[in-house]
Amino acid sequence: MVGKELVRLLQDPSVIQEELNRGLEATRKTDPLKQREELLEREQARLAKNMDRLLNAYQEGLVSLEQLRGRMPELRKQQQAAQGERQSPRTGGSLPRDSEDPRSRQYGFGVKTNRVGLG
Repeated sequence: MVGKELVRLLQDPSVIQEELNRGLEATRKTDPLKQREELLEREQARLAKNMDRLLNAYQEGLVSLEQLRGRMPELRKQQQAAQGERQSPRTGGSLPRDSEDPRSRQYGFGVKTNRVGLG
């Protein structure tokens, strides 16, 4: 039985490659650090989207300046916490920033600005 399987593997190297790929994929899915990285990337994208929506609502007159000023600091705080965790030493330094949303720089999040009276 084992001999037949060994012969099959030796005759078809693609089976070995498929098994290696399957094993790597399984490892990637169970790696807690990788899972945390992916969660933080999704969280940062969600926060950026919420900030965009809030700014759009203000620009369209659906949210008052007072409401904007009340809600934006909490979103910024959450965004900075997620970014800080991605760069924490326990993750081995800095995690990849390829998914960082450029809108965070565009709107000056995390940077003191006078735009729209945000601070």
